[in-house]
Amino acid sequence: MNFIVPSNPRTIWIILSFLILASCAHLHGIHREPYRYLVDPSIVPSQSELPGLNGGPPRKVAVLVGPTGRKDEFVVNEVIYRPRNPQELQSFLTAYGGTVLRDGKPFLLPEVAARNPEQPSSGWYLIRIDPQRSGLNDLATSMERGGSRGLHVFSSEDAARLGALLAREKVRNGLTISPNILLHHHRVEEHPDGAGGFLDAERWWWMTEDDDPNMPGDQGLSIGVIHAWRYLSYKEVPSPGVWTPPIVAIVDSGFDVDAAGRPINAQPDFFPSRPLQMDLIDFDGSADGPSPSAPWHGQEVAAVATALHANRFGGAGTGSQIAWPMLIRIDATAYMMADAIRSATINGAQVVNISISGGCDVWDWICGIPPNDIYAAMESAALFAASSGTIVVANSGNEGVSLDDDDRIPCETSTVICVGGINREGYNLFNYGSPVDIWAPSGIASTVIPGRVGLQGMDAICCFHGTSAATPFVSGVVALMKALDPSLPWFRVEEYLKETANPSPDPKVRGYIDAFRAVERVRRNMPPSITIDIPRDGITIPYNRNIYLHAKVVDPERNNDFFGTVVFTSDRDGELCRTTGYVTSCEGPIPSLGPHIISATADDQYGGITAAAPIAVTVINQVPVASIILPNDGATFFADQMINFRGYGFDWDELIPPANLIWTSSLNGTLGSGQEIQTPLNIGTHAITLTATDSSGQSGQASILLTVQAAAGHPTARILAPATGTMFGPGMDITFQGEGTDPQEGPLPDSALLWYSDVDGFLGMGRTLTKALSGPAVPCNPETVPHTITLKVRDRDGNEATHFIQVWVGYIC
Repeated sequence: MNFIVPSNPRTIWIILSFLILASCAHLHGIHREPYRYLVDPSIVPSQSELPGLNGGPPRKVAVLVGPTGRKDEFVVNEVIYRPRNPQELQSFLTAYGGTVLRDGKPFLLPEVAARNPEQPSSGWYLIRIDPQRSGLNDLATSMERGGSRGLHVFSSEDAARLGALLAREKVRNGLTISPNILLHHHRVEEHPDGAGGFLDAERWWWMTEDDDPNMPGDQGLSIGVIHAWRYLSYKEVPSPGVWTPPIVAIVDSGFDVDAAGRPINAQPDFFPSRPLQMDLIDFDGSADGPSPSAPWHGQEVAAVATALHANRFGGAGTGSQIAWPMLIRIDATAYMMADAIRSATINGAQVVNISISGGCDVWDWICGIPPNDIYAAMESAALFAASSGTIVVANSGNEGVSLDDDDRIPCETSTVICVGGINREGYNLFNYGSPVDIWAPSGIASTVIPGRVGLQGMDAICCFHGTSAATPFVSGVVALMKALDPSLPWFRVEEYLKETANPSPDPKVRGYIDAFRAVERVRRNMPPSITIDIPRDGITIPYNRNIYLHAKVVDPERNNDFFGTVVFTSDRDGELCRTTGYVTSCEGPIPSLGPHIISATADDQYGGITAAAPIAVTVINQVPVASIILPNDGATFFADQMINFRGYGFDWDELIPPANLIWTSSLNGTLGSGQEIQTPLNIGTHAITLTATDSSGQSGQASILLTVQAAAGHPTARILAPATGTMFGPGMDITFQGEGTDPQEGPLPDSALLWYSDVDGFLGMGRTLTKALSGPAVPCNPETVPHTITLKVRDRDGNEATHFIQVWVGYIC
């Protein structure tokens, strides 16, 4: 078919006006057309079911196709509901055979001190209903009263019944209620480049700056992650002594951990070795479990933000050794996303990363009936996080659409920082529009995931694409910002990211992240005025690293465009490196410790030589930082009691191996080595010191005071199973296992081990005991009954010791 393009401007305008009016008439027709619905079982969701909650049955997924052709997916028998009072909730449960699956109360990690352990419910409930209790007779009238028009096609009758319930209760009864829609991982297929050999993260384009000598021929991106790390070191972060790293909560699924929460294949990119984690599907403390659409999506997201650097394993997270991951497994529904934000906040996360997003078409679904309650729960969670000082970072999605025309949660939720993705040239790859706050790299290295173990080079770790990668890239940088100023609020973080962002050649990209400038903006350092601009005058250079040198050189004879040779020298080590051509930067070793005067000469191609103003730098072997996590300073213990010690060593020059972490007592002497040890102490007041030593003998220390009281011959009790925090059903047989040891008698017999519950009293005796615990009196009562389980052991001398855990008993409905 041939097209004739008119040359008359007036004719062109008439044609364009006609097309615009025709398009508007089509959309206006959606409003005027009566509401109609069909059930078409041939419509198939992207995944047929979600995992059951708390080990319950799988949850079926349904689809609605609206008049614009958009597909929305949702759990066919679940609603998100915020009742106005308990009576309204009970009436709703009775009417629709409802069961409360989640009551808005947070999961509390036993390892951390929650900001408020008595946190009440958020007020948002996840409720499973019986669709058969919702008739279809009023579906069309309720939808029309709410403003919905046009043909809606449901994948099943139960899906249509859920739609009728939502429209009925929202429009006629004014309930705050919405479907539990599915959000989606945004994942593009990976393309390993096959490069072999040793990979240096300081050479990767997403870690460097536009004038970095490591990236000849780069496309002008200036991101500066490595520079940001060095700036934090300069600012003494982490600080000496007891230091708490910022926690980055990774809200996702597909983490490389086993059922006990331990990394599979001894995954060394985690810090610490067993990260904080929670599973909001099974409501336990291990985030293991696959991601339906991208098996190891969560693992790769976590690595981009928090993977340890310089360990010769995987990639290097932007948060590196500063950010501490908290893994939160969810099922990608709107309710659980909001619940995860709130749970992460309550459990102390400074940053929440969400590489999952989705929305609800206002033409297609219940979202079109105001007010838009489907976003209200997310908005509530995001506001709660912001009020607590937690920064929520979310992806914008991968469809390549403008978010000015497309709803997206949690990206467009207020107080959430929304992230877009760019390529190496700085061009937008995915969604864009005014809701997107900042852009970051995509197509970058993450870590070694199952299936890649044994591969070499970039084949093992590259490439993680989509805004799923760009979002944790920003989250890691935000963690660096929070490390400099933990009180930094979300609006200040967003302001600094935008203020320091780099311009892009793509008009869709309003600015991509500059990691160094962002962290430097948090705690400014006035740079010196120098001719040699990298490194800066007066800074310290880490030992055993190449020094990266750059000089700004102009040549008036070539319209300030210099071409020639630049030579950098040290007054102690002589020539450090040289470069020829248009590039005025290079790198080389600077072997001598101590102060140096760095000079540079520029020799143009016509024999003109100029000398740069010298700068002073100091090469140091940075002192490691020791940090004691457990026990608490000032704690009291008994003699013969096994005491758990946990601590870490930080060093920007290298990783401190466990063998170089030495524990000592002022009374007992050397206690052992490693991140975790267990040992008794003599009676008295002990100054406990953890010493972290690097490969050249430099060391840093942290100390606490402990008191050990007399308890000669005191036995030790230990509960081996179940784990603290485990939940059981009423009437379920529980196997209790424990042990008792005595310094004189050794292992104690079964008769010396007595088990108690603070609710049920005496349970029995023995190293192994099977017993059921009492729970709620009403079936499917959302409340659970906590039991403090105590194991008491008694030796022949009558000395006793106890150990206790807490378990919960309740209905999993």
